[in-house]
Amino acid sequence: MAHPRQRSRLSQELIDAIVDYLSDGLTPDFANLRACSLVARPFVHRCQQRLFSSVRLYTAPHPFCVCGDDDAAVQTTVNMAQLLVSSPHLGAYVKEVSIAYPKTESLFLDTENSDYLRALIDIFTAIPALETLSIQPRAINWDDIWNIYPVPPELVQAILPAAPCKSLRRLELTRVHLKNMTELEDMLKLANNLRELVLRDIMIYEPADGDGDSDSSGPRTPRTPEKREVLLESLELRVVPSYFFQEALEAFQDIRTFTNLRTVCIDEYDDFILDSNAETLEEIFLIRRHGQDVHLIGRALLDLLSGPVLRELHLKLTSDLTNLDTNIQHIRNLTNTRSAFASDKSIFINLQDTGLLEESKLLSAIDDLFGGAHVEPGPRRVVMQLAFTGKMQEVREWMPRLDTRGVLEVVELTDAQFAAATKHYRCSECSEA
Repeated sequence: MAHPRQRSRLSQELIDAIVDYLSDGLTPDFANLRACSLVARPFVHRCQQRLFSSVRLYTAPHPFCVCGDDDAAVQTTVNMAQLLVSSPHLGAYVKEVSIAYPKTESLFLDTENSDYLRALIDIFTAIPALETLSIQPRAINWDDIWNIYPVPPELVQAILPAAPCKSLRRLELTRVHLKNMTELEDMLKLANNLRELVLRDIMIYEPADGDGDSDSSGPRTPRTPEKREVLLESLELRVVPSYFFQEALEAFQDIRTFTNLRTVCIDEYDDFILDSNAETLEEIFLIRRHGQDVHLIGRALLDLLSGPVLRELHLKLTSDLTNLDTNIQHIRNLTNTRSAFASDKSIFINLQDTGLLEESKLLSAIDDLFGGAHVEPGPRRVVMQLAFTGKMQEVREWMPRLDTRGVLEVVELTDAQFAAATKHYRCSECSEA
């Protein structure tokens, strides 16, 4: 055994590489990161930086998960607050915070004596470089996962500062009921560098049971414009968007908030969203819900796919979508006069289940749509991403036109990779339970 003085020291570059290896991927290796932080002083800073970059204020493995309980969520929040107060240098490492807040009314009735609210205030006071904030109510059982709730104003006051948060760039709201657009706009105004907005399972302009407030719908009276403005670059809207998006344009003081988007993710096709951002939109995610009736694609998407701005289109398909073949044939007929259709675009088609292969004409129709003689020069890439195994060759055989063009790629994804590619956000563990 070498004498302590003779031991060689690892370079900081090698230490960084080790920590990066444990941190990369969809699921960082937190256990080994904690162990590495105890190895030697040079490991501490880098490991803490990765360990505290993302903070979850709940005990369940996923914010949608029904595991854990309210007391555990409160205690986790209190413990984190105590840690950040006692070790203030850790706060600078926090870039992302995810909250699945308990719906216990007593936590929000007495703000002066609420350990939960005091802990939240301490946490958000201690993290000056927060970039991503995710908020949703904690589900107590499987049925509750499908329910939506208003965000307690006391919670908003505790986590969003009065002065603009200059570092916050992404806000995620899930299973939230907003009475009107004022609530959402006021949140956005507190983060004047916000660029990404995610709204999942959101209800807006629809009063809750027994709520007869006449101000809960329709555009409000315009206020004197403030100097702070939010120009979003990315919008994820996982609700039927047609009523919401048009009302948003009417209700917001500056419609540029929603009309300079570079990325859009929607689960229901809507021409209005695409038309409103035709000059800036570079990436579209169209994530169809299971069992959804696939409505006919309109002119806006065809214009974008035939124009110079859009770079990528991501589609998620499942075998229980109705009228899927009809819709693809409808698009194919409209592209007869659009030779530039999908020109130099990257098309990602995510296949959820093998039932899609049983309808062999589906793959053939997609092959003709993007690889037929009517399209010239055609797409740069068409990537078929499979959530199942053992079918890569079969998929390739059904798509000879694209294969001949040399643009077809067929890949198998793990469950985690497919969930990330399709922006899946529900808890599969609870669903299976």
